[in-house]
Amino acid sequence: MIEEQTANILIVDDEPDIGRIISSWLRTAGYGCVTATTGEQALELLQSQSFQLVVSDIMMPGMSGIDLLTFIKDLFPEVAVILVTAVDDRKTAIMTLELGAYGYVIKPFDRNEILINVANALERRRLTLLSREYEQSLESEVREKTSEIREREEEIVLRLISASGFRDDETGAHIRRIGLYASVIAKDIGWNQGSVSDIRLAAAMHDVGKIGIPDSILLKPGKLTPEEFEVMKKHTTIGAQLLGVLEYILAAHGEGNRPVSS
Repeated sequence: MIEEQTANILIVDDEPDIGRIISSWLRTAGYGCVTATTGEQALELLQSQSFQLVVSDIMMPGMSGIDLLTFIKDLFPEVAVILVTAVDDRKTAIMTLELGAYGYVIKPFDRNEILINVANALERRRLTLLSREYEQSLESEVREKTSEIREREEEIVLRLISASGFRDDETGAHIRRIGLYASVIAKDIGWNQGSVSDIRLAAAMHDVGKIGIPDSILLKPGKLTPEEFEVMKKHTTIGAQLLGVLEYILAAHGEGNRPVSS
């Protein structure tokens, strides 16, 4: 694969001869190789050069291979690591894999064993990066889609509020104030920003049904008659019907995963 033929590999072993042998095998297979004899030197090389894979001995003076693995996972999370050891210890093997190693090779090893482990580690790294890139792309699309939905919802809500304002200046100002009051209270009690925005829009629509009340009643300066009051009370039902239609429209466009108001 392209990744396998162009990968740069850092080989870390306090025994220079072993490092040269592994490097020779990997160079013959088409990889680029650099060797280091200590974990500290390996970290310096990782900071100055680009590597896709590190093949490191575990037992080294100073920084061990396990210590190096921990630093790499923290500082260079996109670099794969294979650990090599002369000790066939199951607990150590499991621990290194749990720490994020892509492979565990026991000395003495042969050429094919090293090449197979390197190929597998690079392929696993490639798939991991592809999966991460896909997840990030998906998250970006979701954020963009959510932002578009929010903008459309706000536009619809503002149009409804504006319609109420055209009917009755007091009603229009009142519902705007309620939305702002609700958002301030929600923020003060610790709601997250998304929920604060939701309540600001939802609360502002609590009297939106008044746009269906006749002017003779809605704008009447005096006290309402019992009959007129019964008509006025229907603004709640009208509002519910309006929001029901709005929710249906949003759902028809794939935007009905959350309620318009709450």
